[in-house]
Amino acid sequence: MGSASERDNRIEALNGLLERLCSPDLTLAEAKDLRGRLAGLVDRRDGTPVDGKSA
Repeated sequence: MGSASERDNRIEALNGLLERLCSPDLTLAEAKDLRGRLAGLVDRRDGTPVDGKSA
């Protein structure tokens, strides 16, 4: 598991992404980009998705 600072940075990044995803002027192209960034933040460092399922 990462350090507290790393965890805090990921939480801050997730909050920013969620804020942007809830924006009424979000475009499809931006949503696709955000989806990739969100997946990168949510996946664990060992490559195992948070839900425990294999990719």
